[in-house]
Amino acid sequence: MTHFTTEEWIDFANGLVAIRKRKEMDRHLEEGCSRCKKALSLWQKVRQTAKSAADYEPPEHVVRIAKAGFMGAQVEQKPSRMHRYPSGGQFMKYKNALNLFAGILLAAVALSAAPSVHAQQCSLAGVAGKWGYTYTGTIILPSPTGAVPVAAVGRFTLDADGNLSGTQTRSNGGASAQETITAKVTMNADCTGSGNFNVYQSGLLVRSAVLALVFDDDSRELRAIFESLTLVNGPSPQSLPVVITVNAKKISGLEESN
Repeated sequence: MTHFTTEEWIDFANGLVAIRKRKEMDRHLEEGCSRCKKALSLWQKVRQTAKSAADYEPPEHVVRIAKAGFMGAQVEQKPSRMHRYPSGGQFMKYKNALNLFAGILLAAVALSAAPSVHAQQCSLAGVAGKWGYTYTGTIILPSPTGAVPVAAVGRFTLDADGNLSGTQTRSNGGASAQETITAKVTMNADCTGSGNFNVYQSGLLVRSAVLALVFDDDSRELRAIFESLTLVNGPSPQSLPVVITVNAKKISGLEESN
């Protein structure tokens, strides 16, 4: 029995053969050729796997691994004028190589999909822990004072309910002070969030602030910017323009510190 080549079955599985030849190949399958049925089934599975992975773009290093694995496993096919199907041993080598390639392809899909899935898992429980931070920037005071540089270094504890408490040493135009802070933090699935902060000196509330937050590095790092700052220790609340950014890193999780 004359068999069709691997290349022809690849074209068949992808719908690329002419109508006349497709009929010939259909007849060949109807005659009960088990080898060709297995070859077609294999390439249909590979095509379906590739189709299901079409929306993914594996990282470049994963693609290199897949190519290297496939090139190392593939078997060279000798040209045949008779278009004879490979021998049983050759067919098994082809099958093993293609199974390896399909496995690598699925691994590449899993690896490329993992970051996207992980990016949707940010939560207060995930960022809860003990943190250290610094902030730097500028406060714009009323004329004639104008812009004043500010900075702080401190640490805080954030729990899984979004409750934050901590202490900091703050420098305002060169004048330093010890302060305590509290906040209520909210978190979105995309790792962004916000916090409403209160700052105290000697137990008295002196100012409040609203910060926009972004957690990254697998919830081990925090970046933030002040959206507003209000002085509340005067006769009436006073909002001030500010440009202040925050960088924080997780020291430990709550479980680790207990």
